[in-house]
This record gives sequence, C-alpha cells and structure tokens, in this order.
Amino acid sequence: MSLNKEYLGHLLRIIDDRFGQTPPDWFLGWEQEYSKYIKSGDIALGLALLFPGFYFNKSGTKISSNGGCPIRGARSFGGEAAPSRCDWAKLTGDVCEFSHLLREAFALRMITTAKDHVWPYALGGNTVDANKVILCRWHNGMIKGADNSYFEYLTTHHGDQHHTQWIDESLFRMYTLMKGESFR
Repeated sequence: MSLNKEYLGHLLRIIDDRFGQTPPDWFLGWEQEYSKYIKSGDIALGLALLFPGFYFNKSGTKISSNGGCPIRGARSFGGEAAPSRCDWAKLTGDVCEFSHLLREAFALRMITTAKDHVWPYALGGNTVDANKVILCRWHNGMIKGADNSYFEYLTTHHGDQHHTQWIDESLFRMYTLMKGESFR
C-alpha cells in the first residue's frame, strides 16, 4: 500500500473513530494513536496525527499563537531560495527541464526559484530545513496539485532520521499543547 493510501486510511480512521466524542475523550483517543506512532514509527500515522484539524487542547479550545503556528512554525521559510537550483529530482527522480537555464542570469528573471514544504504546511508540515525543498517556478506551481510526489519523497527518505525528525518534534509539541502544558 502506498504512503498516500496509508495516510488517508489513518486520517479517516482517526476522524471516524472519534466522531461525536467529547473533547477530553477525543484527546484520549488521539493520545492512544500517538502512543502507537511512538512504538511503530509509522510515518503515515505520524503525518495523519499532525493534521491541523486536530489542533485543539483536551478541553476543546483551538491551539493558537500570535507568532505563527505553535506546532508548525511560521508559514514561510523566508529569505531567498538558491537561484540556480531546482530539487525536482529529489521529489520525483526526474531532472528539472529548466536546470540548464537556472545558471543563466537572463533566464533566472523568468524562472525564479522558491522554497516550499516537502510535506505541505496545510497538512501539518513543519517549516524546518528537513521539510524544505527548493523548486523552480514551474515545478513549484505544478507540485501544488501533485501530492503523490510528496508522499513518494517521504517514502524514499523514510529511513533517514533527518527527514522524519521534524515529525517527531512536531507531534511532541502538539501533544504537549493538547495536554495544556508548555513545551519549553
């Protein structure tokens, strides 16, 4: 089964199993799923648990902050992306069709590069270097609708702790905030 199907299966199961429960009971169910993740290291389960629709504490209050999301961080990576680089091959295995142009100053004005989240911010992706990819304008725009590339990237790099450590850290922050504690 692909990571895509596993993720969606976990997400639907977590939502279905807890539909109609009180916030404290919902939190206990989420906490049990988090314990399963810690024991199994199942990346699809970890990503499902990070779903932003779950950002509530055990009393049912939305987890929020004034300075960006307390779980995922800022929305944007900030700063400029490396102008002569497109990491399309990291996501798909295919070389960027524009890579030869990214070394030309004139072409760079047309084909700018941008920093993007490997696992989408909208699905709980953290704004950290381990979850960052640099893409040319074409591939950055194209990837927004091609989420299988994200899933494949995470599957390919599943064994590399550098690429999944942000999931553990985000889940820990989320768990701590859900319990109503400070994680600092």
